[in-house]
Amino acid sequence: MKKIKVLIVAIILGSFITPMLPVNASVIPKPVYNSNGQVVGATKALPTLLPAIAATEINLPDDYNILDTLEVDVTGDGIADKIYLAGHKMPSNLPAAKDLSVTVKSGADESLTTYWLDKVGGYQPHLFAGDFTGDKIADVYVETASGGSGGWSYHNIVSFNGSEPRELFGIKDNNANNISGKFIDGWKVALTDTTDGTTLTIGVSARREDYLRLGIYDKEGKVQKETQIMSAPFIKLEPIDIDNDGVYELKGMQSLSGAYRADRLAEVETTLKYTGTNWQSQSTLIMASSMTCGDSINAFAGESVTNVANQTDGEIANSISSKGEIKEINSKQIRIVGEGSYKDIVLNINDTTNIVSAENVTPIEFQDLKPGDPVTAYYGPMVTKSMPPQGNAIALIVGSPAKGSEGMYKSFPNKL
Repeated sequence: MKKIKVLIVAIILGSFITPMLPVNASVIPKPVYNSNGQVVGATKALPTLLPAIAATEINLPDDYNILDTLEVDVTGDGIADKIYLAGHKMPSNLPAAKDLSVTVKSGADESLTTYWLDKVGGYQPHLFAGDFTGDKIADVYVETASGGSGGWSYHNIVSFNGSEPRELFGIKDNNANNISGKFIDGWKVALTDTTDGTTLTIGVSARREDYLRLGIYDKEGKVQKETQIMSAPFIKLEPIDIDNDGVYELKGMQSLSGAYRADRLAEVETTLKYTGTNWQSQSTLIMASSMTCGDSINAFAGESVTNVANQTDGEIANSISSKGEIKEINSKQIRIVGEGSYKDIVLNINDTTNIVSAENVTPIEFQDLKPGDPVTAYYGPMVTKSMPPQGNAIALIVGSPAKGSEGMYKSFPNKL
C-alpha cells in the first residue's frame, strides 16, 4: 500500500490532556470520521480486565496470576484457542504485575505455547485480538500501563501463526518517535520529521522566564545551551481499522518535552500500519500546547500561521460562524462539520465560551454536548491555517433550529 503522509499542525491553548484507554471499555466499535465528516472506519475498545487467578493451569509457578483471557483462533487452524495473559505478582496490594507472558492453549489439542514479553510489567495489563498483518488470522495485542509519572504504557503485539510465536510490535517500536527537535534562537523550537526531513518551528516565548532560569536562552532569545527535545513512549496506542478492511492499524499518542519531562511542548498523534517487516507512519498530527498569542508556527506544509488570539467579551460582532453538527468531542475541543465560514472546524472551548440552548437560551455544560448535536458556532476572528483549521469558540448555540442565535447570544448577561 502506498504510504500516505499527512502532517497537520493543530494549536491548542493551555495544557493538553490525553485520556487513557478505559480498562472496562465496551467492545462496541466506535465510528472514525474523515475531514468531510464521513464515517471511514471504526475503533474497537479493549475488553474488560478479569480478576487475577492462579496461573498453575498453564504451567506457571504459584506466584503467577492470570490477568486476562480471550478465546479466539490465533493459530490459523479455524479452531478457537484460549489466550492467557499472566504475570508475576508484585509484593504489594497494588494491581500490578511483572514478567508478563502470553500463553496460547490450542483449541485443537490443548498444547501450550508461551511467549515472554521482554521487560514488561506494570498496571492493568489487558488483551485484545485482531489481525494486524492482513493474513486474516488474529494477532495478540497487550497494553500495560507503566505506572510512571509520564503516563505512558507498554504495547506488544505477538503473532502465534507459525511454528514459533514472533513479536510484531515491542519495546523498540513503543519508544520510536518520528519527530526530533531542539531549541533555536528567537524563543523557538525546531522539529524535524525524521522520515522525510520536513521541518516545523513553534514559538515557546510563553516559557521565557523558565528557560532563562535554566540557562537555555539569554535575555535576547539567543540559545546558550543546546538542548534536544525529549520524546516519550506511547501514552496510548489504540487498535483501529481505519478502512474497514478487517486489518487493524495502530493510532498512538506520544508527548514531546523541552527542558525537562514536565515541560510538555506538544503531543504527536501517529497512525501506523504494518507492512510485513515494519510499522510505517500513515499520518501524523502535532498538537502544540506551549503557544501564546503572537507566537507563530512554520508548518511542514503550507503557509506560516499564527495561533488564535484570545477573545475578549463582546467580540461576537467581529466573529465568524459555522452551522452544522458536532462530529467529535475531546478534552475542551469539539469538531463541527457543516456550512458557513468553514465547513470543517475544530474549536477550543474555554471558560469564557458561552454555550446555550437554541430553544430557551439556558446554559448548557460542555460535558453535556454529544456527537450529532446540531450547533451554530461563533469563533475567531483568527483561525489557524491547518487542516482542519482551529479557532477559539466564543459562543455555541446548541439545538435545531438555531435561528436568531446571534441575538440570543447578545442578550446573554455578563458577555456584552
